[in-house]
Amino acid sequence: MFTIRKAALAAAALALLAPLVAAAVPAQAAGSVSYQKYSWSSAIYAIGQGSPRQLTVAEWVGLGSPKPQVVSWIEDSRVLRYPSNPSELFLEEPGLKAPRHHLSAMEWAGTGHAPNVDLDHSFSGYTWNENILMVGRAIPPMRIDETVWNEFGRPTPQLQATNAGDQFCQTPADNAVYWSNPAAGLSGRVHLTLEQYTRAGNPAFTPC
Repeated sequence: MFTIRKAALAAAALALLAPLVAAAVPAQAAGSVSYQKYSWSSAIYAIGQGSPRQLTVAEWVGLGSPKPQVVSWIEDSRVLRYPSNPSELFLEEPGLKAPRHHLSAMEWAGTGHAPNVDLDHSFSGYTWNENILMVGRAIPPMRIDETVWNEFGRPTPQLQATNAGDQFCQTPADNAVYWSNPAAGLSGRVHLTLEQYTRAGNPAFTPC
């Protein structure tokens, strides 16, 4: 009899404690994880407790390939502008694993967030050739290829006649003018046409 009464009391106590235990279970453990993505990106993020986490393809498939919600803002993203062209805005996704996206006016309005200035990166180019240079507070001018340019959202470079580190020289034998920029990774001399030299602002040169 005592055993039966003890079991009944224990069951009643568990029934009273059940709501408290349920309330103490983290939301993520209770199955409240959601999945989000941007319309322009293939990256899918798990949204639960803590920061959003980008899923690998294997993780997404292992979860049953859940359909993500397409949203205009994911927490821990950043809206950025570059000093070289402040009229353009870019979105950096959480985790820095996806390329930055050049925002349209409508996309930016949808984020609801003001932009920050990325002082670590600016982009410049030339009025007479297609090279793009990246420079920042801790970055000397350096030529970047299309892969790196894509990673930063394909920003429009500030076009200039010349950039820091440019060198111009002339060969005395034929008066040909050459350009290079070793500091920016453009060490090979390029023979300039008269039009290119003029568009470069007729810079002073040294003998080659």
